[in-house]
Parts: sequence; structure tokens; C-alpha cells
Amino acid sequence: MSLAPDASSPPVQVHGSAGYLLPTLYQATASHWWTAGMRRISHTLLDGVALPAGPLLEIGCGAGAFMAELQERYPERLIAGSDLHPLALERASLLTQSRLGLMRADLHHLPLSPASCAAIVALDVYDQHGVDLRDGLAESMRVLRSGGLLLLRVSAFSWLQGPHDLAFGTGQRFSAQALRQALSAAGLQILRMTYANSLLFGPGAAVRLLQKLGLMTDVVQGFETAAPLNQFFRAILAAEARWLQQHDLPAGLSLYALAVKPDADP
Repeated sequence: MSLAPDASSPPVQVHGSAGYLLPTLYQATASHWWTAGMRRISHTLLDGVALPAGPLLEIGCGAGAFMAELQERYPERLIAGSDLHPLALERASLLTQSRLGLMRADLHHLPLSPASCAAIVALDVYDQHGVDLRDGLAESMRVLRSGGLLLLRVSAFSWLQGPHDLAFGTGQRFSAQALRQALSAAGLQILRMTYANSLLFGPGAAVRLLQKLGLMTDVVQGFETAAPLNQFFRAILAAEARWLQQHDLPAGLSLYALAVKPDADP
């Protein structure tokens, strides 16, 4: 497989277009409470999970922070990452110091051989603007090995769709039932499904609705957090991660699923 980013690249999004705040997210990925806290939750959901032999792929790797952590967690494995945004790949190549494989690729058409990956991580990717969930899952199934795992995260609850989603490129939000149906239809066996970012669900939902009603318009300001609040919110997500070691959560701003590609029939 080719791990070199394509030299051609789409234009950077501008204010008002889908995903115009993604460059801001890439810059803040290491320190912002949400990005750091949700990475911790993602690791918690992988704890104790046995992976088949082979490389790991992160679809929509962004600035590469989670890829770098996966490399530390699985030093014996090849960790590859894909993204469509050129700035994401540029920043990921700096963060990972070229230790990891990066490719510019559409999740509907991955430049990988069938059954080539032991696991796929896709965090806030299948819910992005322009993504067809059915086709995206089918492509992930194609490149997963039998027994391979898929860890995904999507935005939750369609009634929260609004300006925040436009800013970060979110094209659709899901309920647990809808995501469960999509995964089952793709042939994946669901091992676990849980909401996350739950302790902040009330205030987070209120902000989304105020933005949706036009009573709060500055999404950028809502993303900026003072240092003490940043630490406080990060601690809240750390508490959720500890809870998720043993229990699921019934509601939240995000929805996780861990699924496996069943072994092929003999």
C-alpha cells in the first residue's frame, strides 16, 4: 500500500463552509480538554481487547495525536493513518516525526488490499459531511481481516444538529439504534456501544440549541477555553473514562461502538 500523501489537495475550508474550524482543531489537538479527554476514553474502550496480527489504521487521523499514542501502545505494529485534509496530514507528519504511515485517502476508497488491517479506528469520521455511512462501513469491512476490530465514534442525536456541526464538518448525528442497525447491516458484530461526553451533556446540548436558535453565534469563542476550565473539563472526561472501564453511559454528545468482523465461514 502507498503511504505517501497525494500532492494534490482540496482547498482549505473558509468560514461558513463545512469544516471551517478543523484547522483550529488540528492546532489544539494535543492540549484542548475535549480532544485529550476523548482520546483517553478511546483508549479505555480498547483496554483488554485482543487484536489479530497486522497493522492498525486510523481513518480521519487529523493532526495525528491519537496515532502517536497508538504507536506507543502498540510499538510492534505498523500504525497507518489517512485523511483528506492536507493540513491534517502536514501536522500529523510533524507530530509523528515520520515514524508512521500517512496517506491522503477517501474513506469510501481506501488504497489498501482486502483483509490487510487488524483494526480500524475512526473517530468522528463516519458522521462527516459528504460521508455515506453504508459505503464507508462496507469499505472498512473490505480492508479488515477476519476477527479485525472497528472502533468508531460519531456525534449523537440528530436534534442537536446545528452551527457547531457545520463548523467541524459534521454532516449527521446518530442515535444508538440507528448506528446499531447500520453496523449490523454491514455484517459487523457489535461488542460494545456506549455514549460518551455525558457529564457535560446538559450544558453542551444547551449551547448547541442556543446556537441553533441564533442566540449564540460564535462557535469559535465556544471552542476557546481558559486554562483552569480546560483542566476541569479534562478531569470530567477522565472520570468518564474510569467509569467506562466497567460500565456504559446512556446518553452523551458522542456515541462509540466497538465491533468485530466475524471470522469467515470454513
